Amino acid sequence: MRSGTINESLGIDAGTYDRVQITLRNPTTSGNPNARLFAYAPETNAFMCHWNVPVDTEMEGFQTYTLDLTSPPNSGSGTFEGTVGRFGWRGPWGVANGDTIYWKQMVVYNSVGCTNAEACNYAPYAEVDNGMCVLVGDSCDDGNDDTINDMITADCLCAGEVDDVQDAQSSLSIGMAPNPASMELWVTSSLALGRFRVLDAQGKVCLTEHSQSTSTAIDVSGWLSGTYLLETHLGGIPQVHRFIVHRP
Repeated sequence: MRSGTINESLGIDAGTYDRVQITLRNPTTSGNPNARLFAYAPETNAFMCHWNVPVDTEMEGFQTYTLDLTSPPNSGSGTFEGTVGRFGWRGPWGVANGDTIYWKQMVVYNSVGCTNAEACNYAPYAEVDNGMCVLVGDSCDDGNDDTINDMITADCLCAGEVDDVQDAQSSLSIGMAPNPASMELWVTSSLALGRFRVLDAQGKVCLTEHSQSTSTAIDVSGWLSGTYLLETHLGGIPQVHRFIVHRP
């Protein structure tokens, strides 16, 4: 039994998985009841190596056996390395006498993985938990800067909530020109500016006003050159905008 034709390839590295599980029924009475697993490189019927797997005889039902792929292959059979194209099984020697071996299933897997059946990345064949289970409700990053509180959903997807504050801020705009200013600074806004104030670099309040307009002029002709901060509460959201007063 092979996992495909010579033109088909699993295309996996020999170190990707560390277990093979085979389910079969061996009704023979062979005195050498070893099933043999062969590993093949892509596009060849020449095996790279093989392992023996002792199995029971005179089976009335299917039984499952597990091979550790990190164990040494049979002496002199080769090494298990490089790209694996196919796996193949040969039945115990009783088959040579015309007996029949019944193959049911072969599974290639990793022995280390998530063992929590409720996890999104549950690995049903894993034997040792890797501590990396992903559960519904776990925090994550959906890669969208416009969302917050990202978490794993019931569909095992990572999704966040729309940041309403950020959305609101993106619809509120403040413009200042010219910047640097020498005589007059014009402040334009998407909504009526409302109450605002200006502070200097030391935090001293230089101006406090209230405007019902979306365009307001601030006289800076008497101010010292330097950096100033314009504090606004457009739409109830506090924002700080920096401008410079400069005179040649």
